[in-house]
Amino acid sequence: MDLSQRYFNNQKLNNFLLFSPLLVLLITRAGIELVTTRLLEARVSWIPAFLAYYASIVIVFLIIRYVFHVPLLRHLEFSIRPVPNVRLLLATVVVPAVLPLPAFITQSSVVPGVYFLYILIFSVVNASFEEFYWRGILAFLPGRSGFRILFTAALFSFSHFLFWDHWYRSHIIMIPTVVSTFIMGLLWMHFINSRKNILYPIISHVMVDIFNLSVAVYSGLIKPPSF
Repeated sequence: MDLSQRYFNNQKLNNFLLFSPLLVLLITRAGIELVTTRLLEARVSWIPAFLAYYASIVIVFLIIRYVFHVPLLRHLEFSIRPVPNVRLLLATVVVPAVLPLPAFITQSSVVPGVYFLYILIFSVVNASFEEFYWRGILAFLPGRSGFRILFTAALFSFSHFLFWDHWYRSHIIMIPTVVSTFIMGLLWMHFINSRKNILYPIISHVMVDIFNLSVAVYSGLIKPPSF
């Protein structure tokens, strides 16, 4: 039986799931607008902006849990076993993880060593929140698996444009970001549809964020060519 059909047959809940990305994006964008040009300088404004992002995901989860009374965490697998077959593992876990590897190779030498600890912490936190929402909660969207894959990948990609474009108004950065996150979204949701296990997408996402040197970029330690 299809995952969404098995646990989510409430029409109001289905409608909420479909429109929840709008809630997440609006809350996050409001947080970005509030803390950037008005309160904090660019090199640190990403911190409260991302806290708003994570808070919006928590709000969606709490609504599902306490308004619709769905114990979501019981229906999300988080386990290393069973290990996926080699083809699925390479296509949906390894490939997304290595997409930003060139950026890591070319830029990592200018990042102070201590910053890699911050990058690791941020990567684990960010990947966990994003995968819990985009591939965890939204795995229960109504409709066919193909719709869920395209819907979540497109909005996941758009979310990066909506957030990052506030800091980096450059085609050099935004086009690769939007394209690569769309591909990642497709592959990670395909894995979820195949295995219903969120751990492997989280691991892959952590590697992506490490290779992207996210914290270092946001803090201004690495300046894109457009700066």
